[in-house]
Amino acid sequence: MTDVRENLGWILGSIATAIAVAVGWLISSGVVINLIFLLIGSAITYFVQTKTQNKVWKREYGVKLAEEVYGSLFKQMKDIIQYLEEKYRIYWISFDA
Repeated sequence: MTDVRENLGWILGSIATAIAVAVGWLISSGVVINLIFLLIGSAITYFVQTKTQNKVWKREYGVKLAEEVYGSLFKQMKDIIQYLEEKYRIYWISFDA
């Protein structure tokens, strides 16, 4: 029986050859190129999605803020205009909100 240390060169050489054959096959079959383009496409998609989502959140916040702050004021102004158009006296004007 031979010692493993004596055949270590053959074992490492065989492993390196198997790895080189596998990498060569992956490159020649286009798998590596597809993986590279998959990673690039995923990064671009993530970047665009993040920017788009941030814009949507800012727009929704602006609409919500406008509705909460100016909604009651707009309703009261609308009521005042309606009363003035009907030529009623305005007995109440409250801007509580």
